Amino acid sequence: MTANPILRLRAQFYRSAYFPVMFLLLIAEFYFIPEDKWQNNLFRVGLLLPFLLVFPWQNFKPRLYQSSILQVTGLLIFCLLLSLAWSPATDPEMIQKTLYHGLYVTGFVLIGTDILLRNPAYADRFFYWLGWLIILTGVLSIWRFYQEHGFPMDRLKAIGQLQHSGFAAMSYGFIGLYHFMATPRSMHTSAWQRWLPGILAAGMGLTVLLLAQSRGGLLALLFVLLLGALLSRQKRFMISLLLVVLSLLVMTFLWSEQLLSVVTRGGWDSYRLEIWGPAIDLILQAPILGHGILGDYTFDISPGEPQHHAHNILLSTLLYGGMLSGSMLLLLIGLTVRQGWQCWIAEHDIKPLLLTVFGLTYMMTDGYRLVSNPFPNWVYFWLPVIWAISRELRNKAQIAFGADR
Repeated sequence: MTANPILRLRAQFYRSAYFPVMFLLLIAEFYFIPEDKWQNNLFRVGLLLPFLLVFPWQNFKPRLYQSSILQVTGLLIFCLLLSLAWSPATDPEMIQKTLYHGLYVTGFVLIGTDILLRNPAYADRFFYWLGWLIILTGVLSIWRFYQEHGFPMDRLKAIGQLQHSGFAAMSYGFIGLYHFMATPRSMHTSAWQRWLPGILAAGMGLTVLLLAQSRGGLLALLFVLLLGALLSRQKRFMISLLLVVLSLLVMTFLWSEQLLSVVTRGGWDSYRLEIWGPAIDLILQAPILGHGILGDYTFDISPGEPQHHAHNILLSTLLYGGMLSGSMLLLLIGLTVRQGWQCWIAEHDIKPLLLTVFGLTYMMTDGYRLVSNPFPNWVYFWLPVIWAISRELRNKAQIAFGADR
């Protein structure tokens, strides 16, 4: 007799707005919570644990069978965790933390996929509120940082967990890019509520990206604008690409010496080639299984500037998990990009494709670990994967429904 009320309560809680709100709050915290400890606790206790308790697990097996992207995601996380068996570090605490991190990433993907699968409209709602968030936190970040630093040449450090210039550029640029593509073309006075927030969010995303002076972020932006212009032939991409290039030319003329120091900072490639060479040598020493996810390596590319990771998500994955994990990552990238391409062809919606490419371009110049506690790359790497899985499952469901009819 008591089972039915409990089951009904679980079902009501599962269908409520609790999980979408908490999921949105988790992402938003990257932008305004300075320490990750509170965010980690919120994720574990406020989102992951309740989801594990109320999710109808009878739905998981069919979804796993129907989504190749979900399968590959699981295999990638499993292969990286499996490398704990041959990692040089044997500290039980670190092993336990890494296993938890694998659970966190898996939970983040499952929760996000479930939310978007049950209500695809939540994607637009998430980005709408995140747009307002980056407008507010972006203004606060710029005001606070340049109170004590020189504008505009000092590299912006955003508030929250985005003090790293690359994380700030990509986390703001990712949301801004979405609004740039989603903002309606019509700007009549009667529709200002629709286009004004998008324009402000897109402008703030670009502003933070430029002020953070992330060359990887700028490269990603230029690439997606060029790709968008070639694929869609929309004027907004072509005009924006020309404006960004023109702005760089003007900046070169006005601040030639300062801009040159930015471009050549750490060498023209910021020592990427000097890092990638030794990383490849290490990969070749254990090409199949890698050195283990707990391996700790330092690349002494110049005196006083040691680098502690390969600055490339593929090389990092190969280094820790070998070809076993690297092949899974390449397959995941290919499937996610393909899903974005299919969305563009079938629905003329280019956002999933370009947002995926935006994150991947940067991750190929500054990517690190995919298995982690809540981390900024959850925004610009894992969110596109979640989006792709939910779209794949919806497409399979529509095909099955059509066949039944």
